[in-house]
Amino acid sequence: MRHVWQRNNVDCGIATAAMLCGVRWSDAVKADGNPESCLGLTTKEFIALCLRLGRPIAMIRASNRAYLKNLPPPPERCCAILVRRNRADEGHYVAFDSGMVYDPACKRPVSWSVYRRRPWKACRWFIDATHCPVAEARGGSTLRR
Repeated sequence: MRHVWQRNNVDCGIATAAMLCGVRWSDAVKADGNPESCLGLTTKEFIALCLRLGRPIAMIRASNRAYLKNLPPPPERCCAILVRRNRADEGHYVAFDSGMVYDPACKRPVSWSVYRRRPWKACRWFIDATHCPVAEARGGSTLRR
């Protein structure tokens, strides 16, 4: 996976979608349904953007919004995580591949075990839905545990 940096404080979803889909940041911005928004991407917008860029993903809720430091590395099918500081209103999208966290706000990917946002909570997990019949039938929609 190629690491893509975010360009401002709210485009972590666009940068993460670009990483997941193997496109440039500018191509992800062009594919965004509302590129002028200053609010960042909702989970539905993030899923829709990845689908427009050619990679269907599905969302599963993180159990009890556990702290990353208390969780084992995400499962193999996990491709992105929405993390959030305790009591924060906004989240932060990061990509995940082969035990590495690709945080668009960091200079380079790092191992799960040393990721600096491990004191944050996992709010949502995103999985590759390429071979997931339920997600394909719903157009990459949300899956629940």
